[in-house]
Amino acid sequence: MLDSLLTADIPLGPFQDALITVRSAGSKSAKLHAGTTCTQLRSRDITTTQVPLNAETIGRMCSRCAEFGHWASPDSGLGIFLRALGGLGLLYQLQSYTAPDPDDCWEQDEVQAAAALLRTDPVEPAAVAGGEGEDDDEDPDEEDWEARDEAKRLRDSVLSTWRGAATSLHLAQAAVTLFPWLGQWAEPKLAVKQHYLEVLRAQAALFVGPEGLMAAAAAAAMEEPELSSGDEAFSAIGTGKEVGAQLKALWCEWQDEAGRGWEGPSARVPTSPTAPPAASAPTGRATPRPGPRSTNSSPLGRIWPGTLPRPRSPPRWSG
Repeated sequence: MLDSLLTADIPLGPFQDALITVRSAGSKSAKLHAGTTCTQLRSRDITTTQVPLNAETIGRMCSRCAEFGHWASPDSGLGIFLRALGGLGLLYQLQSYTAPDPDDCWEQDEVQAAAALLRTDPVEPAAVAGGEGEDDDEDPDEEDWEARDEAKRLRDSVLSTWRGAATSLHLAQAAVTLFPWLGQWAEPKLAVKQHYLEVLRAQAALFVGPEGLMAAAAAAAMEEPELSSGDEAFSAIGTGKEVGAQLKALWCEWQDEAGRGWEGPSARVPTSPTAPPAASAPTGRATPRPGPRSTNSSPLGRIWPGTLPRPRSPPRWSG
């Protein structure tokens, strides 16, 4: 179980020996409490005094107050420092995402097998229909999709854990930057987190095609083009307003699908959007017969390029 308990080894920097108000029972060896409401302070004879904040004082704090106690005004420098350490702050982050969770972990060979499966094309029903000598009880395409669902769930878990580890490391590094006297103490703990993050990054990278990622990034960065709703080529769709709505919907759908190209063959779509369905044409209007595609002459080609630019060499995808 992770906690944010103050410990005696934490450097206090400029707050070393700062006076704090503590409550305790009458004996000299009694635990120190931040307030009288602490459930572990059961004595009726309570003493209030001020002591210097140092390793000895922290060692005498009750476990509950060492983790949740308010030892200084929240707006004071000491209060801000202790708040940055406690809760979901630095102490918690330094303990999280340091190693695989035993309750929800995976083996490297499982990740490699899942990534390899998702890089292949799905088995379509038509590809196995009418096969000779096949057992009627077997359904290869259904088995393939079930395996893909498992692989996608594993992929999502790996990517989610990688993002969480990256966020946790960023939060920990940011806290250490704010309080530089923590640097040497936190360095080995941050190194453990960085090592585990690199393991997760390498696993996550198995699920991502560099070219697909590049195309997805390019599609996400593209601004909505100027829609030629008045072009005669779209007159079969309807009025100018209807044409504009169709083209906007088409653009949003294409950008969303192109943004998922990094997921592999099961999510890959052409980089040029398809024309609106003929069924959307109003009754009584002739549907133009499709002609040869040309990204230079067709209005769709002028709005969306036929292909996204490819990098000269696949980039190294990193966290």
